[in-house]
Amino acid sequence: MASTTRQVSGIEASNAPARQCRGRGGWLSRWLAYVLWWGALLLAAHNGQAGPSAALNLPFRFKQDHLRQVAISYKGGHGFIIIVARLNGQGPFNFLLDTGTSASVITDPKVGELLGPASAATCTLAGVGRQAPHAAYWSRPGRLEFGQIEAPALSFVVTTQAVTNKLLGLPLHGILGYDLFRSFVVTIQPRLNQVIFADPAQPLDLQDHAWARLPLTLEGNKACVNASIAVTDSLVLPLKLVVDTGAGHALSLETASDPRLCLPARRTRAVVGHGLSGPITGYLGRISRLQLGCYALSSLLTSFPDSSNLGSRIEVPRNGTLGLAALRRFDIVLDYLHYQLLLRPNAQPDGSAASSSNSGQLALRRPLRKSRVPKSGKVPTSPAESIAVVKPDEELLTRAVAPR
Repeated sequence: MASTTRQVSGIEASNAPARQCRGRGGWLSRWLAYVLWWGALLLAAHNGQAGPSAALNLPFRFKQDHLRQVAISYKGGHGFIIIVARLNGQGPFNFLLDTGTSASVITDPKVGELLGPASAATCTLAGVGRQAPHAAYWSRPGRLEFGQIEAPALSFVVTTQAVTNKLLGLPLHGILGYDLFRSFVVTIQPRLNQVIFADPAQPLDLQDHAWARLPLTLEGNKACVNASIAVTDSLVLPLKLVVDTGAGHALSLETASDPRLCLPARRTRAVVGHGLSGPITGYLGRISRLQLGCYALSSLLTSFPDSSNLGSRIEVPRNGTLGLAALRRFDIVLDYLHYQLLLRPNAQPDGSAASSSNSGQLALRRPLRKSRVPKSGKVPTSPAESIAVVKPDEELLTRAVAPR
């Protein structure tokens, strides 16, 4: 059956059969991983161990063996995902959840002192930006806990100088990345400011056909997905994107990664973000369309960082990063163990939410309204400012959630 798309709210969805929304690639590797995982569980049960964390020696686990999922409310500092945790019984401290970070990081040296004296295992911490890499060291293992979740012996990279980010709107003490996301199936619900950590042994409830499944690959301890963009009406490019919940932008494209990736004709010079290594300079512009599985985001405000901000700091070859300003339009399931990313549209600019109708399509609970989105004229310094009304040049977009 031929597929068509309907556009509402900058999000489009194909009405092709649901199987087209589900990724098929890498099935053999996922099947083998699944078999090995269950084998580890059976071996652990035979040896008297409890739970998947014990079986796989994962860094994070539930505090009580009977728990199968835990919901945690988070602080939405300028749209970012920040949870409150305690380190070696002290705190509370603010930690950013960041799928773009391959290690657990302490960004405040005073908090790092709770883990004991600095070790001789030194390293550098380099992020995207123009500043020099940060001097750091690997800490001794410490106990981190939040809610009913704990990491009994977690090692951190500790910076020797404080790393701050004014865009967060509150003090930052650390970053949690791969160590946390590989320990659970993690569901992020931006509309509710809630994260759900689930036992990966429990089957996912995917009765709602609005879910789109995208295959994940893990490279350098970072999650990557395949997507595509419409550069022009006739040119569609495949992309490899790092999923980055710690980035405030919607989409960042690295033009040096593919000669066909060009700056848009209408663009503005800007500070396009702030990373661990300071301000990131480049251009802001719009792409016609970003395709994520069976969903599409249209006229998406996109960052084009200068190649001088990147240099040798890029560990994983890619075309860019998919940031939180795009991801938060969906409920998000990150399932590292089964190599999949699940997306379901969740909300609108006017606060209306999407729900499943009897026809299997998504329905709006409140009428649509138009929202003004800047095309140029002002440099956004936060995800919130990127949707402010700006003169003299602004674009009128209608946003809504589309059927699958």
